[in-house]
Amino acid sequence: MLKCMSKFIDKTHLKMLLESLVLSKLYYLIIVWGECSKSVLKSVTKIFKRAREMLIGKYPTIEEKESLFWLDPLGQYNYELCIFAFQCKHNMCPKIFTNMLDSSLIIKKTTRNSTLESIDKDKCKSHLQFVINDSWIKLPKEIQNIERPNHFKKELKRYIFNINNVNQKDPDMCDLACIDEVINHVLNRNLSN
Repeated sequence: MLKCMSKFIDKTHLKMLLESLVLSKLYYLIIVWGECSKSVLKSVTKIFKRAREMLIGKYPTIEEKESLFWLDPLGQYNYELCIFAFQCKHNMCPKIFTNMLDSSLIIKKTTRNSTLESIDKDKCKSHLQFVINDSWIKLPKEIQNIERPNHFKKELKRYIFNINNVNQKDPDMCDLACIDEVINHVLNRNLSN
């Protein structure tokens, strides 16, 4: 229905409709379903991509993705985990969750060139505690050290957006190298006949 309507409304109102009718449903209780199976996550990501497609086309550029500034479902899941970790760190969550972020769970492994941090899964009281701490230690220290909540959210979203969109190719998008391979294969087959 939204796709049919998209022809008759401007992009600003379409974006507002998509955010309120589609993204709000995808992101609702994302902490709960974020650990779902890959097949469910693939379906949810497909819905997200279709909504994005309605606004900026099937193969958007980085600039077009930046104009929306939407996090994909997995990025939104990581965003919510890190927000929760921030709230635990700054005692902004219910008391039952204050010990969720625990630096004693961090294991440091030193190699010749760097120190790697991981979480000792055996010491975690729950899976939620593990994923919160794991998400937190993957953040750069300059983001972890931000004190103001709104500034933290802004920088966190920018960081996750860049990780998901700049450093990775869209799996649906074809690399030009694959086109070269097809052309070479067809040419070689025609020459051999």
